[in-house]
Amino acid sequence: MPERHKRIIASQFTTAMRYDDNGNIVAIDLEKGQYPNYQQVKRVLTEDIKEIHRIREKTSSGHFERALRGLKGYSWEGAEGPGLMYAVDSTIGDVYLRSSIDPNWIIGRPVVYVIVDVFSTAVVGFYVCLTGPSWDTAQVAIFNTVASSNLLSDLWGYDMRQSLFPAPTLPARLLCDRGEYLSKRAKATGMKLLTTLSYTAPFRPDLKGVVEVMHRIMKNVQYHFIPGAMDARRKEYDLRRSNPAAATMSVRQYMQFLHECFYIYNLTADRSKRLDAHMIAQGVFPSPAGLWRWGHEMGIGFSRAQSDAELITQLLPTGDARVTRNGVVFRTNRYSAPIVETEQWTTRARSVRRSWEIPAQYYPGSVSRIWTPYESGKGLIDLTISDHSRADPALTHDEMVDAFAFQKLKAADVEHQRVQEALLGYHRMELIRKQATEETRAARQRARGLTPTIREARAIENEFAGQLVIGEVRGTAKARAESKTNYDAMMCDFFQAMDAEVMHD
Repeated sequence: MPERHKRIIASQFTTAMRYDDNGNIVAIDLEKGQYPNYQQVKRVLTEDIKEIHRIREKTSSGHFERALRGLKGYSWEGAEGPGLMYAVDSTIGDVYLRSSIDPNWIIGRPVVYVIVDVFSTAVVGFYVCLTGPSWDTAQVAIFNTVASSNLLSDLWGYDMRQSLFPAPTLPARLLCDRGEYLSKRAKATGMKLLTTLSYTAPFRPDLKGVVEVMHRIMKNVQYHFIPGAMDARRKEYDLRRSNPAAATMSVRQYMQFLHECFYIYNLTADRSKRLDAHMIAQGVFPSPAGLWRWGHEMGIGFSRAQSDAELITQLLPTGDARVTRNGVVFRTNRYSAPIVETEQWTTRARSVRRSWEIPAQYYPGSVSRIWTPYESGKGLIDLTISDHSRADPALTHDEMVDAFAFQKLKAADVEHQRVQEALLGYHRMELIRKQATEETRAARQRARGLTPTIREARAIENEFAGQLVIGEVRGTAKARAESKTNYDAMMCDFFQAMDAEVMHD
């Protein structure tokens, strides 16, 4: 307020000008009583201004619309039924994770995508990754929403139970912010999958508050139950207590944890205020899953049938696999399928065409399988990782890249150690060779008389070696049996001596 008083006086009461003695134009000096004092200015600026305008003056219009404006409706308004409109958003998880390859590696904080049905407020899909946000990872989150629970269970190595019945499908409209979703690739995908993309205004996350609330619930739960998590309620980053060394979960385990978190939410979150008298009479359970089921039973839900091949082709990222004499190889891992044997791909690669590339779709969260189109006809070939591959099915593609980069970083040290060991072995071999050469030369100088033939020398050597006992019994079966009897007797004597020593103690 003092600063405002000063600026008002300077701009409104010192505008009159005059010439000084030197002929320069200067402002006329203020005279006492000719301008309002501080209290008068403060009264004008506060007494006759409504409280709402005072609040607006203290902040920006964007912040006022997001956090201070009056509530005008509900987040689910505009969604006539379940499945019609989903809201999607990504955030950086307030938790540190460890690598599945080596739990001693801390790989940082993950990116979490959450997709919520606006009508029922149920979580229909989510995805945890280490890269992004980008449209590539957003597509995988959408794929998780529509993929079958059996496929997700196989990819993540966990029973990803279904909490919504019927199962979610692609929506009629997807509500997004103006991030990675406002792109040509996103528009093209939406057109191919017949899904309309709706965008919020810039800097207005409150317009899809239902998914923002899910981020808050997720972070509150993980702060209390996950080691290495940060308190998201502390707004100032410097005050967030974080201890990366306390992290214990991998990407895979964190995905499984969030599945249980959202599973419980869908079945237990209280939605009693959403039920009207007719819904209560019909026995609708007041939860997101209950609203989802009721909407579909009443015929106001939205669902569509789309083939798995179309979803995989449109939503999962693409790479190039290679058919070789050892099988189908994708990013150093080997994959197999029955058709590889029946169509004799490896035989063709070995004898006819050497090797060739084929297009492949892959799931970034698991290296366990890839998909490639049939050479003739429609559909996709499902290839699973071979037991002879260099990766465990539980690893993600990002973790495979980490291991590859770590190997490259240590390549110079490994090569140095390999050369060092090879040189040491070479020097020892040279020493043995020189010693043998010297002994042979000395023996030839001492030799007198006739030298036995090779056969005679071999027989003498065998006879001499048979007279030596060097841990191996030579001779007939009778000799070996006598040796074993002597060995058993010796061991028995040792055991008796040990027992006697124990009794003596």
